[in-house]
Amino acid sequence: MVRDMSLKHFPNFVLAIATMLLLIGSFYAPSLYADDNIERLRKNYAAAHNEHDRLQVAIEAIDLGLICSGCKVSVVDRIFDTSISDDPLSPAGPFTFGGVHFREQEIVDNPKEQIALTGWYLNFEYDSDRTIVTYYLSNMGK
Repeated sequence: MVRDMSLKHFPNFVLAIATMLLLIGSFYAPSLYADDNIERLRKNYAAAHNEHDRLQVAIEAIDLGLICSGCKVSVVDRIFDTSISDDPLSPAGPFTFGGVHFREQEIVDNPKEQIALTGWYLNFEYDSDRTIVTYYLSNMGK
């Protein structure tokens, strides 16, 4: 018996391998791009000179899906150079609040004196796994 050694089945084999590689790559590629985007946004935030530029970094992070319901607080920490994920969890309920202000705030030495927080900020709630549950950008004074 003579085997058919032609390459007529070769394109199907190549197509199957290429499809498999694309599927495998789709699981790894987002995390690779996420790290690149996080680093780029971190540098942009560090170089920002005003509230508007800092706000734009936050908007881009949201657009890229780096800040979202289900995202980790550690990503916020990396982009905005904060340590919110190291803060103690709220003992009062299932969620803890975190936030990043994009305008320099006045520091008050007297604990009896209150000041209004002004400018744009990112606020979010996160659970005990340090996963963001809800988030929003606002410029309403507190």
